[in-house]
Amino acid sequence: MGEKDFTICGVKVVVDKVGEKTVVRLKADDRMKIDERGLIYGGYTFCLADYANMLTVRSQHPTSFLLNAHVKYVAPVVVGQEMVAEAELLGKEGRYYRVRVVVKTDRVVFEGEFTDIALDKHVLDVRGRREIRTRQNL
Repeated sequence: MGEKDFTICGVKVVVDKVGEKTVVRLKADDRMKIDERGLIYGGYTFCLADYANMLTVRSQHPTSFLLNAHVKYVAPVVVGQEMVAEAELLGKEGRYYRVRVVVKTDRVVFEGEFTDIALDKHVLDVRGRREIRTRQNL
């Protein structure tokens, strides 16, 4: 895909690579801080990770969406640091995709495993939960 700018969570994100392995970047700025010391709100880190996840799965199936995420915040992020999210497709079982995402600055700051489901039609066209039929133990 090359370098292309997108905006998520109101902040510019650079997409370096999309596919079974996806890489996206976001530079933390003052709009994202939650205190006077420059600590970045963790929601931006999650948003970047989820975006990398979404690009990875949608490169395989265009009408997929996130079912759940199991995440761990490993270290804080501060204003001025660039976060790099690397997503990797771990596998596919039926309609379910598993993606591992690691976000780094000068060290690992976030790790997560995401589960997405591929639908036959857009999620906004689904009338009820029965059409989605998610597994109980995701």
